[in-house]
Amino acid sequence: MAEARREAGDEYRDGLFGRLFPGQIPQPTIPTELTSDSIPLGDHELRVIDPGHTDAISTSVLWCPSLRLLVAGDVVYNRTHMFLAESTTTSRREWIATLGTLKGLDPLHVVAGHKQPGGTDDPTHIE
Repeated sequence: MAEARREAGDEYRDGLFGRLFPGQIPQPTIPTELTSDSIPLGDHELRVIDPGHTDAISTSVLWCPSLRLLVAGDVVYNRTHMFLAESTTTSRREWIATLGTLKGLDPLHVVAGHKQPGGTDDPTHIE
């Protein structure tokens, strides 16, 4: 949550994204902090996974075991250039280890946080 508050602040928003996308960045809404690592969604449960430092300092993953669906956020890329500006050698090792953990869940569908329009949600993108 601290990272969400920092990124929602005027200095961060105007300083980074404001220069890249002048006049296009609305005032963000900070989400309500979760009180558990599980989110009920209809007949399914979404489990929140903290992947550690991946392409950025703070990100998260959602895993739906009943559907074998992984919503991978910034952890998995699908045929796009990876954002490495906030990574280090150590954090990239952590990222690779996280990818191994996520692959071990044996998902049927992997929704990458970054993908080309029309890209598939194939689990091979974890590779």
